[in-house]
Amino acid sequence: GRKMPSRDSLSSNEEKEKDKQQKAEDQQAHTKLDLSMADPQTRLLYFAKKEEWKLLGDELHRLGKGDFSTSDQNGYTALLIAVKSGQLEVFEQLIAKGADINQCTKDGRNAAHMAAMYSGWQMLDAVLTKGPGLLSRPAGV
Repeated sequence: GRKMPSRDSLSSNEEKEKDKQQKAEDQQAHTKLDLSMADPQTRLLYFAKKEEWKLLGDELHRLGKGDFSTSDQNGYTALLIAVKSGQLEVFEQLIAKGADINQCTKDGRNAAHMAAMYSGWQMLDAVLTKGPGLLSRPAGV
């Protein structure tokens, strides 16, 4: 019988390209899938980390009340990221939905510390209106 042409007869460069493309597509599909399967809290955190504030707002509108305490490996919640990024409107929306203002990062920084360090007085003012005691707590572990 005639032998089938072996896989190797495809130039190995072409193979590599195909592989690379496949990997990229897999990764994209993976991200999309992950996000649609993720719970809403995780999605909010993901949007905050990517600074996709409009998407985060849309997502929030769809959600009920929650404490939105899901955090990344450093203890950042969507709320803390919004404060750090000076996203006043997002901050207000999260609080209105029941986000916990008292959450801290792993190194002990709360929303007031974040606002003071990164965002200026307007954000700090908003934070202290919602959590008046926050600044009296020591920052850091």
